[in-house]
Amino acid sequence: SQLQLSSQYNLILIGIVNQDRSQDLRFVVEDTNCRLSEGDILVILGPEGEIRAFKKDVENESNDAKA
Repeated sequence: SQLQLSSQYNLILIGIVNQDRSQDLRFVVEDTNCRLSEGDILVILGPEGEIRAFKKDVENESNDAKA
């Protein structure tokens, strides 16, 4: 599924650290389609409450996928 950071959570994706490729931060400069893997790190900017809601939803999604 697609992340809806700006419309659903009022967040901006700044960059991604892809654990499979390297430990380097790759800045997101435009709408990019990339597949995220478990363990990837998203660098996001936004209100603390929105970040918490996004994190909770991602954790719930991950737990549902494992079940």
